[in-house]
Amino acid sequence: MVVASLSTLGWRLSIWAQPASAITVDGDIRLFTVLTALQAGGFQLPSAHSSKTLEVRRQVQASIDAKLSPDLKERLTKFVETHQNVDSSAPPLSKYLSLAMLLDMPPKMGFVWSADKLPPDVLTIIDFQPLVKEFYETTPVERIWSTLQPGLDVLIGSQQEVIMRTIQQTEGYLRLPSYSYLGRHYYIVMDVLGATTSPSARNYGEDYYLIVGPSPQPELDEIRHQFLHFVLDPLSLRVADKFFHKQGLMNLAADNPNLDPQFKKDFMLFAVECLIRATELRLQKLPAAKVENDLTVSAASGFFLIKYFYDQLGEFQKGDQGIRQALGPMVDSIDIEAEKKYVSSLALVTVPTSKPVPTRALTVNEKRLEEAGDLLSQEKYEAAKKIFQEVASTDASLRARAFYGEGVVLSLQRDHDGAKEFFEKALAEKQIDPATRAWSHIYLGRMLDLEGERELAIKQYAAAVESGDDTRNAQAAAKEGLLKPFGGKEKNR
Repeated sequence: MVVASLSTLGWRLSIWAQPASAITVDGDIRLFTVLTALQAGGFQLPSAHSSKTLEVRRQVQASIDAKLSPDLKERLTKFVETHQNVDSSAPPLSKYLSLAMLLDMPPKMGFVWSADKLPPDVLTIIDFQPLVKEFYETTPVERIWSTLQPGLDVLIGSQQEVIMRTIQQTEGYLRLPSYSYLGRHYYIVMDVLGATTSPSARNYGEDYYLIVGPSPQPELDEIRHQFLHFVLDPLSLRVADKFFHKQGLMNLAADNPNLDPQFKKDFMLFAVECLIRATELRLQKLPAAKVENDLTVSAASGFFLIKYFYDQLGEFQKGDQGIRQALGPMVDSIDIEAEKKYVSSLALVTVPTSKPVPTRALTVNEKRLEEAGDLLSQEKYEAAKKIFQEVASTDASLRARAFYGEGVVLSLQRDHDGAKEFFEKALAEKQIDPATRAWSHIYLGRMLDLEGERELAIKQYAAAVESGDDTRNAQAAAKEGLLKPFGGKEKNR
């Protein structure tokens, strides 16, 4: 259910009967403040898609210029100029959208997480936060935001019914009740300045965000896609062991040059994306010829499990189970040899090409860690362990990741004592990235659970939750560990 709202600050109050919906559509004063501060500092926002958006920008600029101190304007301008080319792996605006979603609500406007838990893109512009806070405190940004609310209310009112219908259709198809999200939230955030030219998705901890521009028509395909991630990402963690047993297919994905690199290293991420795309095809109810073409092109592009899940969903539709109960058996039934044959049959399929997104070049040792990860997926444990040991002995900046990798190897070799030692060594490193920290705690918790040390395991899961990092759905994995022992049964509630 989508919630419209009334308050001018933060998330608005529901105008429907349900007191606390998990899905909300609204503007966000944090995002508005960050974008307005950028505009005041000379950041070139993308071209306005309509004359109405352009007029909003002009009015905002005029109001801010009348009150902005020359000193703050100079500091904002200098920051924008010196941070234009800090990270070329993503659009220039992307990191500022991330920063906005990790700020506290006014008047605090500080980070909701400590600096060591912030994602890498935000760390590159971390010094922008005090400027944003000062900007909020010394300009009429809150008053300007209030004046925009009537227009935002009209926009939300015109779209909420069709968005609600899309969400409910998806919930109904998956037979998933909307009250089952356990405190998690999916926020559809309206960017009233129109700086977001295409939908931009984020997920931090339990919260998923989709930032969209003020288009007359809602971005229903992207809203549904991210909602499916919101639903299926945590459910996949409940059957993580079943995904693990199908990792032999990862090489087929890794060998496809058309596949986005992020899907080549994490089989669960890859498989869930295939399931989501298959679900979208089922929900769209396209002509059979169009479906067949889309399945073939998607599979040839690397998402070869889309056809398997599409067929499985056809059987799912005939039954009465919900996706919670059906997902495990679906993954369990994947036939590795049949999928290999299917991929071979796609060799002559032509795939439309797209312009690659530039990424930061990896260092030699980062490439070696990726190589070790590939060896792990091939169950070549000793070869992977050798690389982890060599990187740990030569590169202090990557030592935590290398120790973590060796811990994973030892855990797969069922050397629990040795694995725990290396996860603890990773956590003791000063230069440890948030993802390595979170997953080291999770692995330690799981091994302690297997040893019957439930209280100690809970402390490790709690530390992972406290870290705030959600790489590879770490938050859901940690909270699953708090709910029930690894390999055990759920607590009575």
